[in-house]
Amino acid sequence: ATVRAFRGHFTPEHHHGVEIPGIYWHFVDVMWIVVYASIYLL
Repeated sequence: ATVRAFRGHFTPEHHHGVEIPGIYWHFVDVMWIVVYASIYLL
């Protein structure tokens, strides 16, 4: 994504290549919190 950004592939209207991976990693972060909380509560 960094190389594509420097090459000008992303614009304010077309930036899904950056937004979607960010959403995925936030989802993964939340899942780790759920997993650790579940293990702690068991």
